[in-house]
Amino acid sequence: MSLGFDPAKVELIITRELPWLNRGIVYTITDLWTGLSYNIVGEHNSARHTDYVCATRTDTEIKLRTSSSGNFNDRVNENWTARPCILTIGDRHFAAATHNAAHGGDAENMVTLRGRGFAPNIIGHIKHFCVWVLEAQTGGSATYHRNMLNAVKEAYRIADALNQLEENVPPEFPISEANLQAMIDLGVIQSPEYWRTVKNLQYLDALLTNAVKSGRLNKHVNLDIRDFNEALYVLRDAGIMNSPGHWYNQVKDGNVQHLDRLLINLANRVRKLSK
Repeated sequence: MSLGFDPAKVELIITRELPWLNRGIVYTITDLWTGLSYNIVGEHNSARHTDYVCATRTDTEIKLRTSSSGNFNDRVNENWTARPCILTIGDRHFAAATHNAAHGGDAENMVTLRGRGFAPNIIGHIKHFCVWVLEAQTGGSATYHRNMLNAVKEAYRIADALNQLEENVPPEFPISEANLQAMIDLGVIQSPEYWRTVKNLQYLDALLTNAVKSGRLNKHVNLDIRDFNEALYVLRDAGIMNSPGHWYNQVKDGNVQHLDRLLINLANRVRKLSK
């Protein structure tokens, strides 16, 4: 999913450490089960937990997509399901929990919010939702309390797992568009779309850069080389390739299909130096 937060910066905090949500400022919640993000405004803050409403009708409709029941009815049990989420306040991201049961609500505040152009909920819902961090409390059941706190911890675990995934993503080494176009013009590459997908050869783009800068390539030259090993030595002798053994192993290991053909095509365009 496209994250609306940096998982490496997610904080696990307790209620008294959470900045209060001001009524005139927009914040963001990212639902970790769906990856959907929607904006909110604070409806009520307390030392127990924070209540919020969606900032606009569009945000309410996005939040509704996170509801498996398709509504916000607080009499539907599944709407009280604790959902792990990330609460973003400025440049800080907090592991949190929320739900989809619209309840309670400050009627006076709703009028104020509407006067500022906010649409707290879809018509028929003038109530609020809760967002929790650790040590939050409620007047509800012990099961609900436990589930919300467990969802906060789950949010932190998910963020940590996402961070590990990002850290373990292998680096990419694509061929630059300039080098790709040069190889097309030389007739070395006939399938540019394929070579745009090749991003796992660390030194391929550097090799092509050397080839272009060498001044030894000519599209009208064809040495009629058909042997891959011969192509490696031609490229080495032309000063284009420093380590033929490396490229021999890349082809032998099958890391990239058609690499041998590309190197043969490249060698065939090497212009012999005048004596």
